[in-house]
Amino acid sequence: MLTANNIHKAYRLNKKEQKLQHAKHIQVLKGVSFNCKPGTVTGLLGVNGAGKTTTLRTLTGAISADKGNVTLDGLDVHTNKQAALGLGFHSASTALYKRLSVLANLEFFGGLYGLKGANLTARVNELADRLGFAHYLEKRVKDLSTGMLQKAAIARAILHDPQIIILDEPTTGLDVMASANIIDFIRQQKELGKTILFSTHNMHEVESLCDSIVVLHKGVVHFDGTLEDFCGGKDLARTITHVLSDKPV
Repeated sequence: MLTANNIHKAYRLNKKEQKLQHAKHIQVLKGVSFNCKPGTVTGLLGVNGAGKTTTLRTLTGAISADKGNVTLDGLDVHTNKQAALGLGFHSASTALYKRLSVLANLEFFGGLYGLKGANLTARVNELADRLGFAHYLEKRVKDLSTGMLQKAAIARAILHDPQIIILDEPTTGLDVMASANIIDFIRQQKELGKTILFSTHNMHEVESLCDSIVVLHKGVVHFDGTLEDFCGGKDLARTITHVLSDKPV
């Protein structure tokens, strides 16, 4: 189980921002706590600036929390290497080397995870089949479409077959076919018993995929539970809008 325990995170403002905000720091996360269970999909929801990406980056150890901790099956992901290897994180910053082919990229990053030889080849081929990019493995990254690049970058993030897959808006900017392919992949990973946490603004994806949701607003968790408990069969987008505007549904 992946657990966020009372996570706090602040960023120092630049001089111009300090004058406007009358403060030296901005508190982005204010005691965020929730957990994600094996074999489930959790949606992290909230408006832009709610703290979603900071939450996801803190969960993976990409940045450190000022207070609180993140555990995977009771082990701190910031201090325990084995726990950290149980996580796979994809975001807009999950880059690939543009002048190399998709295959060369995956072989390089697979090597960093300790994969080699037949095991590495098998894992690359498995992900290429599951995500639907086997036909452009030899293509250079700089020549890929947005959808192609997204799928290759997701594969890079989970080459080591992590228990927890964390995706930051994985379908943003993709066409219908590319989005559907990634959604199908998330379903497949759930069936394999993986734990998936992803942020999105697409409520149809949430309703189709999620076992539970976490609604984040101004760095605070406003809800953590099932869709049914949150909206009781009412329109999800409308319910979120009312909850975050403090209006009755």
